[in-house]
Amino acid sequence: MASVALAGPASRPVKARQMEGVCNGSSCNVDGISWNCSTGKCTAQSGAGDGTPCGGPDYESISCPDTG
Repeated sequence: MASVALAGPASRPVKARQMEGVCNGSSCNVDGISWNCSTGKCTAQSGAGDGTPCGGPDYESISCPDTG
């Protein structure tokens, strides 16, 4: 009986998806879900305000712009 060796493609590291959203009130809205800011603020009083870009590598590390 002959043996057959199968080879697949070399594995490549998987790049984590960056969560990209916009400020909505005091939170960062990503894909329709509001996340609390881990750093910075999304409020108009801080100089960011609604529509300002925010996001992060995961929901526990959401960076919001605090331009104030």
